[in-house]
Amino acid sequence: MSFTLYDKLWNEHLVETDDTSESLIYIDRHYLHEVTSPQAFEGLRHKKIKPWRLDANVATPDHNVPTDRGNGFDVSSIQDDVAKIQVVELDKNCQSFGIHQFDITSNKQGIVHVMGPELGYTLPGMTIVCEWLLFSDFSVVLAFVHLYTLFMVVPIFNTMMRIDKSLIEASVDAGATGWQTLWYVIIPLTKPGIMIGTIFVVALVMGDFITVRFMSGSQSANMGRLIQNDIALLQYPSASATAVILLITVLILIGTLLRFVDIRKEL
Repeated sequence: MSFTLYDKLWNEHLVETDDTSESLIYIDRHYLHEVTSPQAFEGLRHKKIKPWRLDANVATPDHNVPTDRGNGFDVSSIQDDVAKIQVVELDKNCQSFGIHQFDITSNKQGIVHVMGPELGYTLPGMTIVCEWLLFSDFSVVLAFVHLYTLFMVVPIFNTMMRIDKSLIEASVDAGATGWQTLWYVIIPLTKPGIMIGTIFVVALVMGDFITVRFMSGSQSANMGRLIQNDIALLQYPSASATAVILLITVLILIGTLLRFVDIRKEL
């Protein structure tokens, strides 16, 4: 049986696969930077454990380092207070846990995904992770929120603009608190906008495979991504079947949501 290069690398690093087909793979290199590593270090302290295989970890400040370094550059040269705190905390955490770091004063410090190959820490055949913000399910969700929030906000805003202000005034005059007015008056009257926004978002997210591909680093997949892969492999029957399933699923979801709102009155 022949294997692709990807298959060989995967098989060499596969530790186990559970009953849900989720796989645990061995990671050769872990890059750390200043933005999200404090949470990870705090988790280690809370559990009273140390990093395993210290030599597999390499740290460097990345996001909060100004591009105009000048001479004698150090932490004091960072003007933003939050950025300065994050860089300082990275120094403290690396010293505390014994992790090798190219700090802000090092001439080898740089963008982590550039510095790694330049210094020989990134090598062919390695599995590498850089914390959890990028190339993860979290980054996919974050990208979806960024891309599609407007499609939810606009219908809700449009519906809220139609609410008769006298109803809110009547609620206040009746002694309702702000929370009670929101929960019992505004939200029920905004329900059509919420449903319409949900329809927009569901229809767009279900078919968005580009965001999933790039933000997960090709580690996650959705129905749209499965269709794309099948087409690339000329598996047209499988792609067609998946597309039909996706279409039926979206139609069922939209049909369910339309039972809660008369969209003709909102257009």
